[in-house]
Amino acid sequence: MQELELKFALTHDQLSALARLPAPSGFTILREDEKQLRSIYFDTPNQDLRHQHMTLRTRKKGAQFIQTVKAGGGVSAGISSTIEVECEVNSHTPQLDLIADSKLRKAIEATAQNAPISELFETRINRRAKLFGDQQGNEIEAAFDDGAAHCGKTNHPIIELELELINGEPAALFRLAEGLLGSESFAFSQQNKAAIGYALANNARMPKGPKPRMAQRLDLSPDTPANKAVAALLRDCLEQITINRLVVLNADTPKGPHQFRIGLRRLRSLLGLCRNTIGTQEELNSSAREFASIAGELRDLDVLLADIIKPAKGFLPPELCAIPLSAAISGARELTRTEVRASLQTPQINRLILQLSKLAFMLDSGPPTKKTIKSIATKALAKQWRRVTLQAENLSELTIEQRHDLRKALKKLRYACEFFAALYPPETTASFIAQMKKLQDVFGYLNDVAMSEQLVAMKLPENKRSNEVSLVIGFMAGWHKSRCETAWKQAKHQWQALRDTPRFWEA
Repeated sequence: MQELELKFALTHDQLSALARLPAPSGFTILREDEKQLRSIYFDTPNQDLRHQHMTLRTRKKGAQFIQTVKAGGGVSAGISSTIEVECEVNSHTPQLDLIADSKLRKAIEATAQNAPISELFETRINRRAKLFGDQQGNEIEAAFDDGAAHCGKTNHPIIELELELINGEPAALFRLAEGLLGSESFAFSQQNKAAIGYALANNARMPKGPKPRMAQRLDLSPDTPANKAVAALLRDCLEQITINRLVVLNADTPKGPHQFRIGLRRLRSLLGLCRNTIGTQEELNSSAREFASIAGELRDLDVLLADIIKPAKGFLPPELCAIPLSAAISGARELTRTEVRASLQTPQINRLILQLSKLAFMLDSGPPTKKTIKSIATKALAKQWRRVTLQAENLSELTIEQRHDLRKALKKLRYACEFFAALYPPETTASFIAQMKKLQDVFGYLNDVAMSEQLVAMKLPENKRSNEVSLVIGFMAGWHKSRCETAWKQAKHQWQALRDTPRFWEA
């Protein structure tokens, strides 16, 4: 049987609160119960089953012992889709001969190669389960799991919500998730229970909290069907957005809002680049733009502190001091952080995340498209390059606004190059992307110069708007502006160098 689950990592308080909620609109609770689950996981001494993406466990269920074999790819962006085969056994000891699926039974026997299969670790879970149904006949089990994985004297908590589609359409799974989670901040589970247990068994270091996540390079194959490849790229954007959302909510590092906004911008670029494969996603695109703007307010203040004030303060005249200005901006930054955090704990951001997860799943589970990802990529890269060259015409005469538009077009081109780099020879992609980064660095500084002008217009509290602070603001704005012309000359040089660099998608 094919099992489809959505898994969410939550805190103990979140899990308890969600378990007490009534059924969301459009759903009713058909059944609910609570039980203690003790599951024992087995493998060979070399963990051969794990290496073949299979798990073998037994679980006591009332007076029965149930043996379960799972085969599949673990958890990706919170979605677990595996083959699951169950049967009743006499005790906690596995009985491979009772596996009804002959293909799966032979795969396990071949993997084990007569090596002894023994207990490796166990999980002990308090599960509160609710079976939800809707008028269309969809049935979904929500399992509110609170417990831990145990291996010898070590253990690791497991606190998660699992939504399993028992009967019906996958879309109902995401609809229920949106209704249940409301405004709760969540992360998709990165590992299933078995993976946590194996990590304990192998003495692996367990993560202690969310850390800023950058975009990952995906090793796409040129002949991969377009829908399968785009789904993988969407999931990477999804992970970058969801993880960095938690970083913003739980830490003060500037990398959180920066990477959160990049994830949203990458998503919007991908929606545009692959519109023919994805379809028009107006709501998703609009929501991503809105939350990128919200995060941008905090990111802009981080830039003012790190890239505008810090490099210039060493050049201040002796009679001026940057400390009062830095303190004022830091205060504004904390107020903005509070506002951003409130925005990231709303039903709207959860809807964005779940819509994106649903889109990636539906693309991946659909029939393979005839078009390959490389055919899509080559056209998309060529189209974005044409946009860049059009906006760079008469480069010397561009206004500040036109320079900003060109910078955004270059950024979209860079995202496209990074999305599809694995489809082309690495030596050609590396040289083009390296040259483009040089140009972007210059444009980034020119944007910072424009940012410095915000200091002049920035509304500071009256007790912070002293004459000295105004003088410091004026000095810093002038200092950065004086460097602008040199940077602009460098931008024109780097643009010509980029035009002369072979474009890898044309080879």
